[in-house]
Amino acid sequence: MIRKRIYKFRRFFNYILSRMLITYVELVYYTSKITIKGRADLLSINKEKYIFGYWHGDTFALYPLMKKIKDDVKFVIITTENIRGNYIDFTCKHYNYLTFRLPDVPVQGNLIFKMRKFLKNEYDLALALDGPMGPIYQPKLLVFKLAQFLNRKIVPINVKVLHKYIIKKRWDKYKFLLPFNHIEYFIGEPIDINANILKDNKSLLINQTKESR
Repeated sequence: MIRKRIYKFRRFFNYILSRMLITYVELVYYTSKITIKGRADLLSINKEKYIFGYWHGDTFALYPLMKKIKDDVKFVIITTENIRGNYIDFTCKHYNYLTFRLPDVPVQGNLIFKMRKFLKNEYDLALALDGPMGPIYQPKLLVFKLAQFLNRKIVPINVKVLHKYIIKKRWDKYKFLLPFNHIEYFIGEPIDINANILKDNKSLLINQTKESR
């Protein structure tokens, strides 16, 4: 009973946190110049579906992008099933995106099958390449397994921010965006993940996103 009350309280707290975050995201969005370069066409509704990858430390920067393109593409955002993922879930739903929640531990095969059923080849997928626990700037093997299993190409998102505060004590060097900013997103070329050249694909993925560090 006490545990249930604690869970409800933490969930409510995460809801309040998400409302505060949304308000701040709106402030950043309306006071900043936002540009999208590269393969911006991939952020429109396309017949082919992709996996969009970004670094975990750039998670905040994803929210202004969500707001800008929310009428152009259907996204499912992968986040942790841990209670700390609640505020991300609330925030994504505010911008009309779906979330699929995974455990922090290695994912079992049945969850990947559930994900494929959930996507129904109707939604693009977005995830942190090095999330949820790092190490920083090292793509998880799950990313490549998903790409192969779902038969999707990975599209790297490079983020450049003029004004930011970096939380250096966090493993992901989380970038907290400031208002009156210039946020630039570069959408890379889709990368076809082939098991025979997995190492090359990993290097290519890192190189295409390294400028966001």
